[in-house]
This record gives sequence, C-alpha cells and structure tokens, in this order.
Amino acid sequence: MKDFTFFLVFWFVAFLSVAAMAQSPWILQRAPGLYQPAPMIWFSAVDSNICWGIKVSLADNSRQIPQIIRTTNGGSSWDTLAVPGGASGLEASNIAALDANTAWALMWDRSGATSGGVFKTTDAGIGWTRDPTLFPVPGAGPEAMHFFDSNNGVVWGNIRGGYWEIYTTTDGGAHWIRVPSTNIPPPQTGDSGLDGEEIASIGNTLWFCTFLRSVYKTTDRGMTWSVARNVLGSDGVGLVVAFKDELSGLACSPFNNSGGNRIQKTTDGGATWTSLPPGSIPETPTAIWLAYDPVLHLYAMTSHHFTEFTTRTTPGSAYSMDDGLSWNLIDSLPHGPPVFTSSGAGWSDGANDSVYKWIGLLTDVNENSITVADFRLSQNYPNPFNPSTTIRFQVPNSSFVNLKVYDILGNEVATLVNEERPVGSYEVNFDAKGLSSGIYFYKLQAGSFVETRKMILMK
Repeated sequence: MKDFTFFLVFWFVAFLSVAAMAQSPWILQRAPGLYQPAPMIWFSAVDSNICWGIKVSLADNSRQIPQIIRTTNGGSSWDTLAVPGGASGLEASNIAALDANTAWALMWDRSGATSGGVFKTTDAGIGWTRDPTLFPVPGAGPEAMHFFDSNNGVVWGNIRGGYWEIYTTTDGGAHWIRVPSTNIPPPQTGDSGLDGEEIASIGNTLWFCTFLRSVYKTTDRGMTWSVARNVLGSDGVGLVVAFKDELSGLACSPFNNSGGNRIQKTTDGGATWTSLPPGSIPETPTAIWLAYDPVLHLYAMTSHHFTEFTTRTTPGSAYSMDDGLSWNLIDSLPHGPPVFTSSGAGWSDGANDSVYKWIGLLTDVNENSITVADFRLSQNYPNPFNPSTTIRFQVPNSSFVNLKVYDILGNEVATLVNEERPVGSYEVNFDAKGLSSGIYFYKLQAGSFVETRKMILMK
C-alpha cells in the first residue's frame, strides 16, 4: 500500500511538472529594429513561412512612424524594411502580400491634405511604386486590401462621393476599377471605415466592418455588396468579425460604453446576429480582435492595453473550440490582431519588437523537450463542466486509440475510446453524472503517443 501511495504521489507530481512545462501556443519571436511602445502590427500571412507586417497608428491618436517587417523562414528572423518612397508624412493603415516579393502597403494622410495611396513592391520591399488610379483625391485613403487569389483582389477606403470607395482587380493589381454606387448599400450618416484586421474572408466571400458597426459582405470578390447594420447595437464604436465558414461567425465590439465584453454569433453568413448565452463570454481578456484557426477549428481572441477609452482594456489572449460558448485563457500579455494561414500558422504582435507566432495547442511531451506532434489532444469544453463535456482528439494515421478518465487519485472512472481509429479528427462526450465535484484527468494513448489533460467537474 505504501508503494502504491508513493506511485500515485509520484504520478501526480510528474503530471504537474509536465503541466508546468507546457508552453503557450504562442512562441516569442523578435523583429530587430521594430520599436512600438503601443504595439499595433497588421499582418498579411502568405503561408507558414512568408508573412509581412506593417506598423500602424491606432487608438491613442498619436502618429506612429510606419515600419514594415517581413519573414520568409516562418519568423525565425524578421527583416525591417524601409517605408515606401513617396510616403513621407503618411501613416500606414494595412498591408497585403501575395508572396515573398510582392506586397502592397496602404497609407493615409491624417491631415487630409493628400490622398495617401497604395504602394506596391515586386522586389521584396526594396522599391515601391504608388498606383495613381487608387484613391486619387485629397482626403481619400485606403483602409484594407485582400486578394482572393493571385489575380483577383479588392481594396476599400472611406466614403467618397456619398458611397464607399471600393476597387477590384482581376489581373493581380495591374488595373483597378471602382465599384459603382449601385452595387454598394449606402453608408449610414456619420459612418467611416476601419483599417486593419476588421475583415474576414472565406473563398470568394469577404466581410468588412465600419465605425458604426455595419458589416458589409460580398460573395463575388467585391463586385456587389450587402450589409447588416447595427451589429451588437448602437452602443460604442468599432466592430471585428471572424468566420469559420461562409455561414458561421463571431463578432465583438472592442470599445463599448457599457463595459465588459460583447460577442455575438451568426449562422446565416452575417445577415443576422444573436448574443451568446449568459456566462459564456469571459471577463478577460478584452475582446478586441478575433480570428479563426482553420486547422485546429478554434477562434482566437486577443487584446492589448488601451487606457484612453471609456472602458479600460485588459490585455491577453484566449481561444474557444465551441463557437464562443466557452473560452480558455492563454496568457495576459499584450497581443495585437492575430492572423492565421490555411496551414494553421499565425502571428500576433506584442510589446516593442516582440512578435508571437501561433504554433497551435501542445500535444506531446518527451524526456528531452516539448514537441508539437501530428497527434493532438485538445482541452475539453466546456471546462469547468456539469455534468458533461466534450473531448476532441486527432490522429494522423490509423491507430489503436485508448482514451480514459481518471480521478485525482489515479483511479479509472471511464473508458471513452478503446478501438482502432482511422486518420481524422474526433470528439467524444464524457458524462460525469454520478461523480462528485473535483479534478479529473483524461489520458489519450495512440501508438507511442501519450498525453494527459486536466478538467474540472463543478456541481
């Protein structure tokens, strides 16, 4: 009995040691030469290796000198590039990239004396050329740009002539044509554009948000548009959306006057929005930005620290794997807007020259190091739970899978899976009816892969 007790204690301490070693899904990178006391980088990620970023002015209304950064090796190193020639005195609003050499930097003039403009590079940022056909008059300026593929793209700016200034291209940006007013629902009085990551795209569908909380949507790569107005009501300003497919998405309002996080969901592509159930929205971090990881099938929420708004913001990051019904806090560090690639890699900026790369949720721990493997065991949701919860796991090849639940003493309380499973992602339900409140552990074994996670039953 003494030996068995020692084994249980050793097993529990070992588990806590492994948990303590577990790293964040973000890993810290550095962009030497980048300095931003109020971090704000918009990223354009081409793939898991190539990503561009641009430093923008936002929130504190102080002018930030534009800087451009770029990586071609997954963020192992970042180059700080020169501001486009001819952009002296301008500020950055966004960046869009096609590959390691081709990108567009979007600039605007705070004073309104000039038109700002869109600057293109085809030589990895060595030289930049302004497109004179885009946003040609003083006071005009681009907000954001998106390419659906190497040929088809859209760029939009503020209101000019009574309707949104939106252009489309079908030849990789060689020529742009302004979308006529008849194809765009008119703006609300007093509305304006929002630069940066207040956009989302799935296939040929794209959404962008406005200052007065309208969500404009196109399903034909920018040629025609529809609108949903007063998303999240009329309290406050600003809106951010993220979509996991063409129908399902989340919206948050970072700066509202009533205080607290406000998140709504849509299941009809953004035509209508409903509030999440009470208690499902976390108090921290502040829901300023949202993005969707298409590989891990989760929403990521990020925030950094603004003090100049009515509602004080709390920095940090969190994720949800159940469409916003529950959230798992990752950290309380300042994070800018996140962006994800189709391969699941992602980036978000931090303080000063910090850049955080998203590597996904931890899977395996071995004797020498923590590694991220193709096998995945996700955190259960909801957690804490009562009386049931969902557990997701992933296997990269056909494997005999064993998934069991143990109490805090190491006693087995349930076997959820004990069979051969082909490659794929799975989820199983654990019903804890009849069990007492407390800490439980679930353990996945598949071939040589073993991982254990903790969950909490609260009755």
